[in-house]
Amino acid sequence: MKNARFALIALFVVSSCFTRPGEDGIRSALGFHHSPEQVIKTLESADKSSREHFMLAVAYGKKDNRKKALFHFANSCFSSHYDLNLKLFPGPVYSFVTGFRFKSDYYNDAVAEIAEIFFNFREFEYSVKFADLVRKDDPGLYRDAILLKSRALSELNRHEDAMKTLADLADDLDDPGSRSLIKVRTASLYEKKSETAEALKAYLDALKIKDSGWQSGIAVKNSLKIAEKSGEAFSAEDALLLGKAAFNNALFSESADMLKKALTELKEESARADAVHFLIRAYVKGTKIPEADSAVQQYRGAKLPESDLQKTKANELWNSRNKTAAVAVYQGLVDKLTGAAHQEVLKRLAQHMAEKQPAGFEKYIIEYKTKYSEDPQCDFLLWMLGKSAMKRKDQAAATAYFEEGAAKYPQGIYTDNMRFWLYKIYEGAGKKAEKDKKFRELVVIHPDSAYTWTLMHRKQGEFSADSLSADFKAGLQQDDREAYLFAHTMLVILQKDFAERDRRAKSLPSRDLAEYTKLEKSVEKLTLSSSYKNQLLRLKKYFEAGYSDGITRELNMIPDDKEAQYDKNVVLAHFGSRYAHPYHGIFSTLELMKHHGISESFALMPLSTLRRICPVDFLECIDKTAGEFKIDRNMILAVIKAESLFNPRAVSPAGAEGLMQLMPATAKGVARELKMQEYELKDPCTSIRFGTHHLAWLDKMFKGNFDYMVSGYNAGSGNVRVWQRDISTEDADYFAEFIPFQETRYYIFNTRKFLYQYLIINK
Repeated sequence: MKNARFALIALFVVSSCFTRPGEDGIRSALGFHHSPEQVIKTLESADKSSREHFMLAVAYGKKDNRKKALFHFANSCFSSHYDLNLKLFPGPVYSFVTGFRFKSDYYNDAVAEIAEIFFNFREFEYSVKFADLVRKDDPGLYRDAILLKSRALSELNRHEDAMKTLADLADDLDDPGSRSLIKVRTASLYEKKSETAEALKAYLDALKIKDSGWQSGIAVKNSLKIAEKSGEAFSAEDALLLGKAAFNNALFSESADMLKKALTELKEESARADAVHFLIRAYVKGTKIPEADSAVQQYRGAKLPESDLQKTKANELWNSRNKTAAVAVYQGLVDKLTGAAHQEVLKRLAQHMAEKQPAGFEKYIIEYKTKYSEDPQCDFLLWMLGKSAMKRKDQAAATAYFEEGAAKYPQGIYTDNMRFWLYKIYEGAGKKAEKDKKFRELVVIHPDSAYTWTLMHRKQGEFSADSLSADFKAGLQQDDREAYLFAHTMLVILQKDFAERDRRAKSLPSRDLAEYTKLEKSVEKLTLSSSYKNQLLRLKKYFEAGYSDGITRELNMIPDDKEAQYDKNVVLAHFGSRYAHPYHGIFSTLELMKHHGISESFALMPLSTLRRICPVDFLECIDKTAGEFKIDRNMILAVIKAESLFNPRAVSPAGAEGLMQLMPATAKGVARELKMQEYELKDPCTSIRFGTHHLAWLDKMFKGNFDYMVSGYNAGSGNVRVWQRDISTEDADYFAEFIPFQETRYYIFNTRKFLYQYLIINK
């Protein structure tokens, strides 16, 4: 194993400057990416520190082997003291963990887990004692331990002590989720004591703190049960509260009942309006459209205009993905509304027409972009108008729409699409100057665009390093930013030499590099400014052990405010790249870029930033599999990034799993071909092998055509055959652009981009 590890590290050093974490990440990778069985097999025979004991305890816990978990949790408590003959009874374990020794980083977690194990063994007195050992350093862990303590006290019929424990905990925590949960637990204690009025009050208090999330779902259901059994009546205000919370928890029938009750008594106008709008929404979400229409008619009036209520109904239809029904309502409303309401409705009509393109669809689009041209999302409408013109071969109209979009929204979300197709149109028309101008704009303004990468890869052979170097120097001398950035970027694409890139970058004005440098220094030095700094830094221990549950639990305690979220992303980017969790490294770095207002530029980002957003993790498995199935390493890396952002535990809404996101049916077929009866798709090497086998099959089917291969991987080979038949073109870009599946369109262009990036990285 050791020889394989050193061979792997040597391979990284020889093959690429993009080295991966060494010793720091080896244990982390085991915890993050491998099964409990593999963790146990690897660590039971290894030398163990507190970290290895903690990892083994977690693994045995997942296997439901509580005695083994207890043994290793206890032995993870101290930095250098272990008792391999520890008797696994409450008293000896408690004596051991309360000994006067240097505590490890895992002490808090270990005693909290031991408290839960003894709770499950019904040793409630000891569960309380172990929970009392948990410090407040990790707020999520502390909260869960004290909640467990309150349950243990309740089991001991010490209900008043349990109540006081929860009240004290509420004083220690200020996040709404925790405070709501404490109220729900308090209510359950009152129910045990048959104090239903107090229980009901506590459940309603929970909803006043937070009326969405799983805690609120419990509060709603239990409140309704108590009221039904006890005959307790809700006030109008409480009925409104319950109705809204029920709606937020998809209890639409219950929501409507409560809201109707509230409306029989509510007098205050704003509260009545709130109840009426939620009632209509509840009927729509519950697919009771006639009842929604009746509510509109019943409650309309001077204070609640019918047009406003119809808009609420249409909005909920839209949000429920019943856009056809929503559009029918919007069309009847649009001329009756003014101001922001008119803009919102007209925008949705324009967007829907742009996507569906029925006869005469241009009317709403043109009206919207004319009346509300200040809305940057008009670039999407111009893109769709131009795309429609391209499809009907009206290049003049397409050019006009795209040029308008590029001029009015130079850095819009869809402006790179428009510049790319303007390039293609001008190329077809033989207009070299116009074509070259669009290419330069793409490179300088949209360096992160998949369209830009497509052209840079294709056109690199048209340039020489000498001429680009001369252009770079001349651009700097003349302070022509477009000239020097274009030349610098194309030199990176052409030379694929990061040392030369960094030497050249020293000549760039500081304004071009300042935000990239600031971001990277924050990540490298862990520069944090929020009050959650210490809490976030303590995540290090979980990254070292590959303990995702601990990371998730503590991150859930971080509020959504800008400063705290920035610090969160700094910490995740740093620890993710250092401790073998590339997904956190990629995602958090991209989030930080948004904060800094910068784009993903291969020419300007520090090398360490590039390493994070283009990782080469799992390379031993990738290279072995690439050789087995004759698929290029860079293609495998590109597909992994496109599919899962290097997250082996990823599960899509459709049920695809693992690094390469195979659907269970596809995986079953691959396993049959590979003669494997048992497999785990969340195992990195298994996912890579299965995914690459599937790519090899697609490679054979589509004779090496990359776009067809990846579109088949994303949408199925049958769909690709249909598109080949229906989209009559020799132009690969046109084929990709006019595929009817939006996800697959993006997938082709993005996977191209990632492939071209890895070709540079793995030169």
